[in-house]
Amino acid sequence: MNGSISPPALGPFAQRLLAVAFVVIAALALWCLRHLLLLVFAAILLAVALRGLASLVSRVTGTGNGWSFAVASLAAALAIVLFFAILGSQLQAQLLQLRDQLPELLAPLEHWLGGGNLGDWLVERAEAMMSEVDVMSRIAGLSGWALTLLANGVLVIVAGLYMGSQPGLYLHGFLLMFPRRLRAGAASTLDALGTALQRWLMGQIASMLVVGTLTFLGLWALGIEAALALGFIAGILEFVPFVGPVLATVPALAIALSVDTATAVWVLLLYLAIQQMEGNLLNPLIQQQTVALPPAVTLFALLAFGILFGPLGILLATPLAVVCLVAIKQVWLRGTLGEAVPLPGKGTGSDLAEHGGTGRGLRQKETLP
Repeated sequence: MNGSISPPALGPFAQRLLAVAFVVIAALALWCLRHLLLLVFAAILLAVALRGLASLVSRVTGTGNGWSFAVASLAAALAIVLFFAILGSQLQAQLLQLRDQLPELLAPLEHWLGGGNLGDWLVERAEAMMSEVDVMSRIAGLSGWALTLLANGVLVIVAGLYMGSQPGLYLHGFLLMFPRRLRAGAASTLDALGTALQRWLMGQIASMLVVGTLTFLGLWALGIEAALALGFIAGILEFVPFVGPVLATVPALAIALSVDTATAVWVLLLYLAIQQMEGNLLNPLIQQQTVALPPAVTLFALLAFGILFGPLGILLATPLAVVCLVAIKQVWLRGTLGEAVPLPGKGTGSDLAEHGGTGRGLRQKETLP
C-alpha cells in the first residue's frame, strides 16, 4: 500500500445524472450560440458550392484538389467582379433610386391592399434580421446594420474559404467526436449530406439566374423603371421559397401602380408566369439530380426555422431542411435496412470525395484513429 486514497467510483445512477446534466448544458450552450451556428452553416454552404465548382475545374483540367479549388475561388470572384464592373453602376443607381422612391411608391400598394405601413414593416424586418445575427458587431464593437451585414459577410466568406480549401481537416476532427464503431456510418452520412447540399445549391443557383434574367427581360419589355435592379432582387430572393417571390413582387408592383392599373396587372401576370414556369418546368428538371423537397415540407421548414431562429432561419430554412431530410434517410433507414440510401443521380453519397464533395480521406472505407 502506498497510502494514497483513490476517489470513490460513481454508481450507475450518478453516471446517468452526470450524462443528462452534460447534455442539458450542451443544449443550452448551443441555443445561446444558435445565430453563430447559422453563420457557420452559411459558411459550409459556401464551401460546398466552391468545392462543387472545384470538382468541375478538376475534371476539365486534371489539376489536383488544391489548385482546382484556388482556380474555382478565383473564377467565382472574377465573375462577381465582372458582373458589377459591367452592370454595377447602373444597378447601384437603380437600387438607390428604388430605395428613395419606395415609401412614395408603396403608398398606392398600401391603399390597394387596404392600409398598413408596408415600407416601415419591411425596414423593421430587415433591421430585426441584422440585430439578431450581430455576432461580429458584438465582438468588434460595430454599430449599424450595414456594418453588421458586412462583418457577417466577411466572416462567412473567410470561414467558407478555409473550410473549402481543407475540408478533410475539419471533417476528420468532427468524426473523431464519434465512437470508433460509429465513424464509418457518420462519414457516409456526411458524404451524403455534402452531395445533397452541393446538388441542391447548383440547382438553386441555376433557378436564381433564370428567374432573375427572365424578370429583368420581362420588366424591360414592359417599360418598367429599374428593371435591372428588380430582376436582381427577384433572383436573390428566389433563394427563399414562398416568401422570397412575394417580397420580390412588392417593389415591382408598386412601381407599376404608379404608372397605371393596367401596367400593374401585366407586371403581376409576369411574376406569376415566371413562378409557374419555375415551379412546373425548371424545378422538376433540377430535382431529377437533387433532393426533391415536397412543398409542404418546405413550408413547414420555413415556419419552424423562422420561429426557432428568426429571419436568418427563414433564409437558410431550405438547405437546413435538405440536411434534416437526408440525415433522417441515412441514419433511420440505415438502422432499419442496414445499408446507405441512394441519392438522386449516381451513388449513395459515400463516393462524395470522387464527385466533387466535401474532401478527401473521408470515405467509409478509410479508417480513423
